[in-house]
Amino acid sequence: PAMRKGFFPRLALSGIRKNRSIYYPYILTAVLTTAMMYIIGSLQQISTDYSGTLAFSLQLGIVVTSVFSVVFLFYTNSFLMRRRKKEFGLYNILGMEKRHLARLIFWETALMLAVSLTIGLAAGVLLDKLMHLVLSRLVGQAVSLTFAVSPGSMRYTAALISITFALILLNSVRQVYVARPVELLRSAEVGEREPKARWLLGLLGLISLGTGYWLSATVKDAGMMILFFFVAVLLVIAGTYLLFTSGSITLLKALRKNRRYYYKPDHFISVSGMIYRMKQNAVGLANVCILSTMVLVMVFSTLSLWLGMEDTLNSGLRSDIDVRSASTDVSALEAAVDETLRQAGASREDTWTYRYLSFSALPTPEGFVSSVSFTESDALIASPATFQVMVVEDYNRMLGRSETLAPGEALLECTRGNYEGDTLRLLDETFAIDPETFLSKGRA
Repeated sequence: PAMRKGFFPRLALSGIRKNRSIYYPYILTAVLTTAMMYIIGSLQQISTDYSGTLAFSLQLGIVVTSVFSVVFLFYTNSFLMRRRKKEFGLYNILGMEKRHLARLIFWETALMLAVSLTIGLAAGVLLDKLMHLVLSRLVGQAVSLTFAVSPGSMRYTAALISITFALILLNSVRQVYVARPVELLRSAEVGEREPKARWLLGLLGLISLGTGYWLSATVKDAGMMILFFFVAVLLVIAGTYLLFTSGSITLLKALRKNRRYYYKPDHFISVSGMIYRMKQNAVGLANVCILSTMVLVMVFSTLSLWLGMEDTLNSGLRSDIDVRSASTDVSALEAAVDETLRQAGASREDTWTYRYLSFSALPTPEGFVSSVSFTESDALIASPATFQVMVVEDYNRMLGRSETLAPGEALLECTRGNYEGDTLRLLDETFAIDPETFLSKGRA
């Protein structure tokens, strides 16, 4: 018989209310995920006002959070579907066809999506300003009390959550269509089937996890550290899921094949039980591990950066005041500085003066070419390098060293990476670089 108009939305709403003990926690999870995604996206939109590094970090953080959010929502929905299959089986026996069940699941998913987006985005907008104030306080910027909404973050969050719920809907409908009515009715009582051992996925998880930790431990270049850090995070997340879902089963089955280990009372019971339960619990255990790791990394990284801020400033800036002048008359410059300090009732201590020439040069097969010689398209192909050239006498006086240079020789110090080769061609001049006097050999 034809269903009355509005029958399925009412039935879906009734089903959510009657099963609120399992639906409300799931909706709360989706609401918190939506609010979190909006806040991170909004912070990324305004982070360019503070620092390009902060904006880049938050942009990569959005990718990591998006991947984890999709996996987490799928995982929580699996519990919900297992509890509802019995009810769907009863509907099927009473006369509802599979297409009717699909419509019911669609309306339940649509209602949960509407509630999640409405409450989640509203909560995100309200908490977003608080996070902006905290971020401004941390980076030492002026606090703005202007209320604003980030349309870009709202669109991205709505799209991500909607696509996730659409995929969850397709997966739920697939489960209902492939199952028989009796299987739906007995789904809550059916035990876990013994999972298959997937050696390839377990090995891939081990490789991903090892590669992630190897990248985080070996990358020393400051410019690439943030990018590789987030690549390592993605690899660790993927490796953790694969190891728990496939690697654990493979290991347990390998232990079962070991007769000397398996045929003991304690080992027999524990290994047999874990094989049948790990299929359902592996994703949950992986989520717990990943969330715990994320919390630890976030807390200790933030604490380390905050406590080391003063040391970072002291190591990067050699003096409290830096005075620069286009004039090469050092004596006149020192006299002007002393007069300014005298008028302010202050004096200078631990000061040094030096002359230097700063310019950009583009790396080419023939050497470094001055920035005035290359075009914008050239700069896009190879990033220009910045040079600061100073005479060896000023260098020795600043650092208390006694280096000597012959004509055509130079001391080279790289602030990022290392320079390969024993000669440096710069501005049509070739300089000999002694590897033994390379100032930053092995330092990033």
